[in-house]
Amino acid sequence: MGLLQEDTQEKLNKLNKPFETFLSFVAFTLTIRILPLFESFTSNIALQIIVGLSFVGIIIKLFIDNRKLPYILRKICERLNVSLTFLYIAYIILYFVVALVIM
Repeated sequence: MGLLQEDTQEKLNKLNKPFETFLSFVAFTLTIRILPLFESFTSNIALQIIVGLSFVGIIIKLFIDNRKLPYILRKICERLNVSLTFLYIAYIILYFVVALVIM
């Protein structure tokens, strides 16, 4: 029974891997975009580094280390019949629209 559970878990990890990669891409782009905003709150260099690293840690914890988020994203994409390519394209377009509005 344990071997069957390990095999099922391995199959789920393989199915979720592209969605984990997508979420890593989202986390990376959000971190690059938002990090200068957090660093502009203070002129103290040490505090800027601490705030920046804590923000990066939170983003990594939320998007990359979370095992449920890729599973939920995969289920939503399957239910809505959305491909991963469309997900990347939609995110990139949304990212540039929001970036232009914020500038």
